[in-house]
Amino acid sequence: MSRKLDMSLTYSMMSPAATSTTSSGKTGDFDVSTLFVADKSARDEASLALAEAAKKNGVEFFGSIGLNDALVKVCLISYHSVLVSVATRLKI
Repeated sequence: MSRKLDMSLTYSMMSPAATSTTSSGKTGDFDVSTLFVADKSARDEASLALAEAAKKNGVEFFGSIGLNDALVKVCLISYHSVLVSVATRLKI
């Protein structure tokens, strides 16, 4: 018996600039997508800026910029990519 595994997941693979999440003006703007760009030096710079902003504004800053949602989205996209890759290799 052969079964087809449906691993379809709808998500957008737009450029980080097109899917950026910014905070309200209350705590200052921070573009969460800069934490996930391909360029390592840009990621490092963004993480340092995030750390400084969190020091100034407290841990509530993470919620105000949507960091949790961004991390979940990135994990789901990565997980989906791995599943698709495995399924392709297994010809499921």
